[in-house]
Amino acid sequence: MILLPLALIAATVDASPRAVVEATLAAINRHDAAALARLYADDAVVIASDSCKPSIGPEPVRRGHEALIKAMPDLTVEATDWVVEGDRVAILFTAHSKALGPGGTMTLADFLTVRNGKIVRDVTIFNPGQPCR
Repeated sequence: MILLPLALIAATVDASPRAVVEATLAAINRHDAAALARLYADDAVVIASDSCKPSIGPEPVRRGHEALIKAMPDLTVEATDWVVEGDRVAILFTAHSKALGPGGTMTLADFLTVRNGKIVRDVTIFNPGQPCR
């Protein structure tokens, strides 16, 4: 058995901003909250339309995704439009779930900044259908 040093394995993984965002979509579709959280930097700033204040780091991402999957066990997402410029990625994507009501879809826009293979800023915009409280 040949064991490769972890640094060598990590160096072979595509850490480009687009690849990192593609990995987030794949983790969401696998319902893998832990894998999703690992893509966020410890000091990542996460802002979403359904929250009145930003969250910081990967732990709120993990908890939020676990709650989302509990509410929408059939959730899948699909990116339809991409803009990648340096360390910034903008995507338009569609969420699919019966829990989203008639039609079962919601369109979202996500603006991310990726550095050193980790998401450091994530701003997701959508209509949550309710005001902040």
